[in-house]
Amino acid sequence: MKIKELAMLIHGVVEGDGDADVTGLSGIETSNAGDLIFATDDEKLGFAEKSGASCVLTSKSTRAAMKPLVRVDNPKLAFLLLYNFMNKPAGREAFTDPSATISVSAKVGNNVWIDAGVRIGGNVSIGDNTIIEANAVIKKNCSIGSFCHIHPNVTLYDNVVLKDRVVLHSGVVLGADGFGYVREKDKIYKFPQLGRVIIENDVEIGANSTIDRGSLGDTVMVAAVVGGGRVIVAVGAPTCAESGVLHVRPVVAVGAAQDELRRRPVGSLRSRCRRVGVVAIGA
Repeated sequence: MKIKELAMLIHGVVEGDGDADVTGLSGIETSNAGDLIFATDDEKLGFAEKSGASCVLTSKSTRAAMKPLVRVDNPKLAFLLLYNFMNKPAGREAFTDPSATISVSAKVGNNVWIDAGVRIGGNVSIGDNTIIEANAVIKKNCSIGSFCHIHPNVTLYDNVVLKDRVVLHSGVVLGADGFGYVREKDKIYKFPQLGRVIIENDVEIGANSTIDRGSLGDTVMVAAVVGGGRVIVAVGAPTCAESGVLHVRPVVAVGAAQDELRRRPVGSLRSRCRRVGVVAIGA
């Protein structure tokens, strides 16, 4: 694809030979002829000039360069948009592996891919164009939207709701019981866990993360939240984060006798996290 054609897709301004071809995207260190790379400042632009790349995405404020440039407001975002454009996932037709177990009361939409060893419980609904990979377990009364991607070995407990375009990486567990106990003298009693886990549109959750159901209320992850690997969110809050990345510090609890775990959200979401009943544990 011509540099000038790519520039049109991201509303960029070309400096240099706009008729040169771009055949791929790369980082500065590994680039070759035909690659497009990005440089966010003059220092990185210097390294980019010494690379094998054919074109550099850069900001409107960097200096001129010997290589063809495409100037945009946000080079890193523009690189992402071009990557998505050049790497569109191939469409899949409807498929159900013979080893999958699907309840007769489950409702499966069009073009849904169900891989080997998947188990789908009663009254589950699955939207169109969703992919469910090997050995995922979806328990009863779950609702899964359209264009979701559930990677291998994911477990959805009862009543979990996924909206559209949700991505769950391998080992994610949603809807298990949270840390709900009542102390009476020298005894500890388990408190009912009646809430649901609801994952809103366009949420991606990292591998081996766990989001627990609330005791009495739902746990809702709002659009654009990304949970990193090995994050645990034990819950009871209507909303635990929004419009950003959920970062957590390590928290250690010893035994069920501990009255309460203190959750420690950090970074830009500190003011956005509901402070009632949210527990976050991460590596």
